[in-house]
Amino acid sequence: MVRIIAVGVGGGIGALTRFWILDPSAIFPFSTLLINIIGSFLITFFTYVWLDREIIKALLTTGFCGGFTTMSAFSGEVYALFSIDIWIAWLYILLSVGLGIAAAVAGEKAARLVKKQFRGSPHVS
Repeated sequence: MVRIIAVGVGGGIGALTRFWILDPSAIFPFSTLLINIIGSFLITFFTYVWLDREIIKALLTTGFCGGFTTMSAFSGEVYALFSIDIWIAWLYILLSVGLGIAAAVAGEKAARLVKKQFRGSPHVS
C-alpha cells in the first residue's frame, strides 16, 4: 500500500513539474525534448542510486519520472511536425532518442559516482 501511495504522490509531482515546463505554443517542441532528456537521466540515476530501496525507487522512478516524462506529447508533436516539415520531424525523433539514451548513460555514471562517494551511507543503497 505504501508503494502505491509513493507512486501516486511522485506521479502527481512529476506531472505538475511537466505542466510548468511545457510550452505548447513553441514551433519546435524544445520543452518536451528537454523534459524527456532530463527524465531519461533521472530515471537511470534514481534506479542505480536507490537500487535496494523499493519505496524510494517507486516514488522517484515510476512515480515522479513517469509523471514527468511524456511519450504521448512526443508522439503527438512528431505527428504534427511531419505535416509541417518531414526533416524537422526526423531531427526531433533523432535528437529525442539519441540524447535520451546519452542522458540515461550519464545518469548511470553519475549514480555510480554518488554511490562511490557515499559508500556506507544509510541513505544510498
